[in-house]
Amino acid sequence: MSLAMSGIHSRRLLPMYDQALLFVIALIAAMGLVMVFSASITTAELSRQTQFDSLFYFKRHLSYLCIGVLLGMGVFAVEMRTWQKWSPWIFFACILLLVLVLIPGIGMRINGARRWISLGVVSLQPAELMKLAVVLYAADYTVRKAAFMHSWTKGLFPLAAVIILAGSLVIVQPDLGSFAVMCAITAGILWLGGMRVRIFLGLIAPVAAVFFALIWFVPWRLKRLVTFMNPWEKATSSPTR
Repeated sequence: MSLAMSGIHSRRLLPMYDQALLFVIALIAAMGLVMVFSASITTAELSRQTQFDSLFYFKRHLSYLCIGVLLGMGVFAVEMRTWQKWSPWIFFACILLLVLVLIPGIGMRINGARRWISLGVVSLQPAELMKLAVVLYAADYTVRKAAFMHSWTKGLFPLAAVIILAGSLVIVQPDLGSFAVMCAITAGILWLGGMRVRIFLGLIAPVAAVFFALIWFVPWRLKRLVTFMNPWEKATSSPTR
């Protein structure tokens, strides 16, 4: 009886989690691992940089995935009230990192983009941290401003201003993909936070127009989109050693 009671007590001490969500995350991670292996096996096998190891990128991705799982367990162990308390400061720290990455000598410039900060062994990409910061900040904002989610001036504009600031720093790198993810995260949280349909739709239209302009008036982005729509154009390209 005492063993049964102690077992029930220990289960109560464990943090609650969504089993379905955990399964979906594991499934997506597994699919990503398979896709990395499928897309890189030939290139890795023919490259001197990988020492002709066909599993090079697969093993590297798997190691990063294991590190991510360990970090995720650490994040999961922290109470939500703590994340909510520190969310503005985390967002502000990520803003500073986005500024630092644009400074020559601090940010690494690779293939025309300045998105990484070298930490010696690894490189830090502030835009990736900002995606997490946006989740925390937007969620905290909708909780604090729940009574004003029906208002443009008191509900939408203050949050939109800081997201536009962060997004502008990401666009300058340039990194339109990360900006798109940030906007999608914000829109999803605002919707779940109870924003009225009229205001939500009014938000979607100008955001879509901005993305259209950022793609249409930048030739290399438009070319990349067209190439994506016609993948068979480069189907016969062979990897180089």
